[in-house]
Amino acid sequence: MPDLSPDDHYQLRKAQNLADKKALEAQRAQGELERLVLELEHRYELMNTGQIVDPRSAAIQTRAPDADGNGKGAPEALFSTEMEEAVAKGQG
Repeated sequence: MPDLSPDDHYQLRKAQNLADKKALEAQRAQGELERLVLELEHRYELMNTGQIVDPRSAAIQTRAPDADGNGKGAPEALFSTEMEEAVAKGQG
């Protein structure tokens, strides 16, 4: 099997570098979007109301009851579960 010519090797590396650059730009844009959504949720006092800003439609929506955005659930639910476990063990 023949090796790539130096020009083809250069073109391949150039295309890979461009793809890497675009991937980093996409990550940066995603981070900026998340920061802006968080800022808007804070500005419109949605943090504790169970509502979120949908970035696609720019609409305020009600969050699913179990969803907290980070996959861990609501902090209150976590705290109550820890307290129930502590009481069950006789620590509370």
